[in-house]
Amino acid sequence: MTKCIDCGDVEKYMDAACGVLRCPVCELKNGRIEKVQKFGRHEIGSEKASIIDYYHVNDWLRDKIDTSSVYDMVFEAVDWESREDILPIAGNPRVSQPRKIAYQASGSGLDTEYMYPGLITPLKPQSMSTIVDTLRRIVEETIFLQQRDDHYFNSVHLNFYANGNKHVSWHTDEDIRLYGPSPIIASISLGAARTFMLRRLDYQNEYFSFELTHGTLLVMSGMTQTEYEHSIRPSTCTEGRINLTFRRIMLEAKPPKDCVNDSANALTGPNGTYFPIARDAALTMASALFIFPIDLISMGAFGRILERAGFLPGDISYQFYAFDGKMFRIRNLLSFSVSDDDFRGWLVPVPSKKDQQIAVAALFSERTLPDACIVFCGGNAGDLGHRLHTLQKFRALFSQSALISSGYHWEHTYYFDFITFDYRGFGLSHGSPSEKNAYQDLRLCIRSYLEHRYQYTLSNNTAPKIFLYGHSLGASVALDLAADKKSPLFASILGLILDGAPASIFRALDSKTWAAPSTLLSPLDPFPNFKKIPRIQCPVWFCHGLRDPICPITNGLRLHDAAPKHLRSFEPAFWSENASHGDLIDAIDFASRFRRFLYAVLGPIRPPSTFSYMMPATADDAHHNKYSCISKEEEEDLHHDNNNLRSW
Repeated sequence: MTKCIDCGDVEKYMDAACGVLRCPVCELKNGRIEKVQKFGRHEIGSEKASIIDYYHVNDWLRDKIDTSSVYDMVFEAVDWESREDILPIAGNPRVSQPRKIAYQASGSGLDTEYMYPGLITPLKPQSMSTIVDTLRRIVEETIFLQQRDDHYFNSVHLNFYANGNKHVSWHTDEDIRLYGPSPIIASISLGAARTFMLRRLDYQNEYFSFELTHGTLLVMSGMTQTEYEHSIRPSTCTEGRINLTFRRIMLEAKPPKDCVNDSANALTGPNGTYFPIARDAALTMASALFIFPIDLISMGAFGRILERAGFLPGDISYQFYAFDGKMFRIRNLLSFSVSDDDFRGWLVPVPSKKDQQIAVAALFSERTLPDACIVFCGGNAGDLGHRLHTLQKFRALFSQSALISSGYHWEHTYYFDFITFDYRGFGLSHGSPSEKNAYQDLRLCIRSYLEHRYQYTLSNNTAPKIFLYGHSLGASVALDLAADKKSPLFASILGLILDGAPASIFRALDSKTWAAPSTLLSPLDPFPNFKKIPRIQCPVWFCHGLRDPICPITNGLRLHDAAPKHLRSFEPAFWSENASHGDLIDAIDFASRFRRFLYAVLGPIRPPSTFSYMMPATADDAHHNKYSCISKEEEEDLHHDNNNLRSW
């Protein structure tokens, strides 16, 4: 017999989430309960990073399905099962779950069983029934404001509560292995009204209470599963309730089979030998003995020569003109036309280098404050004149016509800024190109963007969310920042896109010629991306052309396999059969896959006018959150002059 540790009463319901048993009365005795009665969006948590979207049945379901019969239709279409749990208390007693459950999935989600700590027997997935699939489609249209042919949600966990005595204790739905670090979980309530409660994991005396009536939709996203746990409370009702929680199982990307075979062949040596390490060691020793003397000075000089040889600055293809006191207009000198009014540019002095500067170009969104900024890091050739064309293509992907033709609602989409820059030695950027300088150039570009973009809107000090898009050698530059936990910009990096990325310079050559000294000379190997990719902590999307002659697909595969699994699963890798090294953005399906990755990271799209936002109490609270990349002291100096860049 189980008893409450506080009052000693015997109850059918006990909270074992904290390793102790408490009855419902004692559980909430010292708590402060905030009843949420207003439908809409609610941003909660210390940094407003946990998001709850609360829909009434009339807002999303009433005119799309017969709500009076949907409860019976779901109940009859599901094979309900009973399961036992092991309680996390002394003796680990086994108890029958106070509800019936089921698990359905579709597509590749059918390969994954449903399991969580304490569940004795895992649930094998059933095929998704017709009525459940219909509800999934309606939920996705409501959340993402578009119709999806390749459903976002590929699994659903169903609970049946026969009456008010049936319940579920405190728990979270967090499973990074299956759902990623910040999953979107959509919960539908059918039947009797029940109370849904949230409480902080680190401070369990504050509760949020939601009354879930028939047809209510509750969407949890952001950091909700990391910061909060939830439960369904016992009640006195006698009617039944069904709950469907739609989730997306993050599946691994599977490169094409032929591509993997080519990768294996590229790793073999001459005449089919399978000893690339021994081969490279022999070639390296021969190179060291007959080509250069082995001493630290010459080896260091050789490394610098290799490093700079990777940069190929050409003729300047653009001009800055018409300075307005803050920014220039840009004139493109290449054959394709870029409107002078589309772009703005500026020059950023390099700290401690009076004669050096980098050139930055920006394509601002039509909104005062964008939802995010995409920073494009270009390859080892060309300058801003070539990259302006790429930014135009990016903007076209999110144009009104492109989004509407793809099924999105233009009024409710995300808005992005697009920026790019020249490495030192390219275009109007003064100085010498090098690996170290390229890393610093990206950081200076982002910091100067914050100054130029936000100096007019100091009343809203929310730092932007940054996506890094790296192409070819630029992928190395973007990856370095995404893996640099010591950088003040690290927390602002929401996602990383690697397009045609080399595993390293030597390894890129090794994939093509098999004869590069990639083993013993590895300390001199420029841009060692394969060493940095395991350190990233943001979602990453890989895209690579199978016909790439400059940086063969084996590089993308090596980086993909070395990246953390839960971070590379937001969107499966895109291996394009027809793309080469620089035309991936024009490949079939690139646009939809690129947008899907961004939206998976940013979360569901919402019409701002229909939601009630729980804003921070002060502007300072809004600014100095987990996305902030500058301190209050730095912010005070940010807008005086460019000399404050030395502090970075």
